[in-house]
Parts: sequence; structure tokens; C-alpha cells
Amino acid sequence: MSGVREATPGEVASCRYISDISMRPSLYGPVLGQEALKYARNTIMADALDSGANTVVFEQATPGTDVYKLHAKAYSC
Repeated sequence: MSGVREATPGEVASCRYISDISMRPSLYGPVLGQEALKYARNTIMADALDSGANTVVFEQATPGTDVYKLHAKAYSC
């Protein structure tokens, strides 16, 4: 997403917190689940941009597990 970058928690220490954003992917599974997850991530980044943020930190999921809800914190850096 143009105008918004993804960062780690350590990279936003001096940034201004804007908001928490969450979204549930609409589909799950090995094939369609990945596309739904990508769509949800892009939607969160667009929402962050709309709220005045330019940086997003996504909550890390356990590798290999299905993601039922994405959560991110939006910052202005």
C-alpha cells in the first residue's frame, strides 16, 4: 500500500500512536485463506492511511497456524 509501511514494534518507539485496527479474514484454508489474509492486511493498511497514519505494526501470529483475526497498531512516524 502506497503511503503506509509495515514496521516492527522497535521501529515505532519515537512515533505517535494513532489507533488499533482489527479485521477478520473472510476465508480460511491453505489456498483461499492466503488471498483473504492479504486482502485483510491491505484493508488495514488503507484504514491506517485514512486515519492519518503512515506506519503499521501487525501483531505477530504463530507460524503455521490459521489467522482468524488480524490486529495492528497504526502510527505516524
